[in-house]
Amino acid sequence: MDKIILLSLVIPLLFPSPSLAADLQSVVIGINDGEQVVATGVPLTSGAWGADYITVSHLLQSRIKYSITSDGKVVAKAQSVAACGRFYQGIDVLILRVREHRYRPVVTWGQAAELKIGEELQIFPYRSFESVSVLVRFLHPDFAVWATTHIRKDRQWNEWPPEARGVLVGEGRGRPGFSGSPWVKDGKVYGLHKGPLPPEFGLKDILGAEPWSKIDRCLKDVHYEYRTLVRVR
Repeated sequence: MDKIILLSLVIPLLFPSPSLAADLQSVVIGINDGEQVVATGVPLTSGAWGADYITVSHLLQSRIKYSITSDGKVVAKAQSVAACGRFYQGIDVLILRVREHRYRPVVTWGQAAELKIGEELQIFPYRSFESVSVLVRFLHPDFAVWATTHIRKDRQWNEWPPEARGVLVGEGRGRPGFSGSPWVKDGKVYGLHKGPLPPEFGLKDILGAEPWSKIDRCLKDVHYEYRTLVRVR
């Protein structure tokens, strides 16, 4: 029997007005495997047609059935409408659509070029999994560039696999279940948490996130059309 992935919404409002002022953490969603939170995501777009939620796809399987829960009850079904895989597009992204969730507030995205080395960002996991956010110190906007100095000086940028190029790098401590959590500074989401770097690199407390630039490019590659009506700041 296929596992059932449940998305848990923190706020119970089904039809917020376009002027809704919501705290960013209040719209972070939890992705559950049965009763256990295994990943996180955020609302990407919303309108009269419903709402699309974005997360990373490396924990998910194509045959999984999706649904949305609130207070432990299933209130809506979610349909996978777009996905990008690390072996094909070099990025892990999954978009789930809930048609019943109209005019939901959605996140504001930031560009990595806005960040300075050493700045701190917050990683927002789903609240039922972790009650507080954790901090990550920004190190570089591109793992492949950073790694040529800190890991393999003999390897060029294009010799790293596509999924390592253009990935945000930070120093901090993530936990299981943080995958898909937003990296946030000043109300903007700069990336979706991928997790710690592969253990074979021998590094500790070095984390990666999929930046908006890669997400945006990949969604265009798979012909995903989106628009935003309400942004959360």
